Amino acid sequence: MFKNIGNKIKFFSGIFFALAIIGGIVGGILFCISTSSAWGLLIIAVVVLFGYVGSICLYGFGELIESNQYNSYYLSEILRRMDKQGNPNSTLNIQPQDSSKYATVGWTCDCGKTNPAENMSCIRCGKQKQ
Repeated sequence: MFKNIGNKIKFFSGIFFALAIIGGIVGGILFCISTSSAWGLLIIAVVVLFGYVGSICLYGFGELIESNQYNSYYLSEILRRMDKQGNPNSTLNIQPQDSSKYATVGWTCDCGKTNPAENMSCIRCGKQKQ
């Protein structure tokens, strides 16, 4: 359900925009019919505009998540290859200054590295999750 969430958010943004267009048109027409005024056209334009802006924001958020997933994967792959080559700079133990502020969600590899729960292999050494 939560795999590939970036693409799902981007897909949902298109559905959101389509629903905004349909809802704006239907709502505007109903308003025009019930009040016998042209304000329904303004309602259509405003709803479609806000739907467009909202869908752009959702799509951008999906892009950010997808980009972050790619970056995380490639960074872990780079670190894994550097470790295989025996590069002494590859196991930089970068930790936040006050790690008590951050939740430790995930699993810990035999090498001591804490990995995100969705990673199936260790970021540092590449060992498969057990």
